[in-house]
Amino acid sequence: MALLLCGHQRSGTSLLRLLCNGHPEITITREFGNFMDLGTAFPQHARSALQHWWHSPFRPSWHNDQRRGVINMPLNLWFVLRYLQQLSLYRNTLIQASHIEIAMKKLLPGSRVVGDKYPDYAFLLDRLVPMEGIRCVVIYRDPRDVASSSVQKARTEWRNAWPPQMREAKHVAERWMQQVKLMDSHARKIHIIRFESLVTDPQPVLEGLGEWLGVDPKGFPHEMVSGAPIGNYRQGLTAQEVQDVISVAGPMMESLGYL
Repeated sequence: MALLLCGHQRSGTSLLRLLCNGHPEITITREFGNFMDLGTAFPQHARSALQHWWHSPFRPSWHNDQRRGVINMPLNLWFVLRYLQQLSLYRNTLIQASHIEIAMKKLLPGSRVVGDKYPDYAFLLDRLVPMEGIRCVVIYRDPRDVASSSVQKARTEWRNAWPPQMREAKHVAERWMQQVKLMDSHARKIHIIRFESLVTDPQPVLEGLGEWLGVDPKGFPHEMVSGAPIGNYRQGLTAQEVQDVISVAGPMMESLGYL
């Protein structure tokens, strides 16, 4: 089974991926996006993979987090080309999750579980969850902290690098609501992690994840969780922005224990 890690941006997907990659049996690529085009012919899948590589020069799309910056472009291209070479064996059929899993395991020997971390998979759950060969883990976080982190990111990123719909707290809350509703509608078939539980008491959270994946829970590097900040929205958002988030997501926040 291929493992997809997702959740609204700034909700802890990167931390979750690092924890998974610290497990000796798991390797998760970073925002490779190769599960976005399931059910398409190989030429279309290949074009999409190359386009994603070209438009993501500063984000490593393979599993080595130690290499940063533009230098990743040739390294990532080498990974993409080898991946497409493996996947070309299925050029006469539509690309399925099982094909991608086989191709990735050829490139990542020794990994029992392979997959990709990409926040926007969370908005494709209606299409991804019913597909054979896929398991989805969704992480969610207090929308006030999500909005605060997103707005601050928008203010510090290069111009136009951060999506317009994540530059205002109210719009972030609207996207958060969309993602949480999708998560809730598929709750029986996916694995859900609460960010605040992960960073305050990681052991039971990672034990649950390990059992769900069928890997030894002790393999996760618990020490990597250093207590990420909770409630930082108080410094990152104005009182009006906090109220904007609550006006959009209040009932859902209350049901999840955030109010």
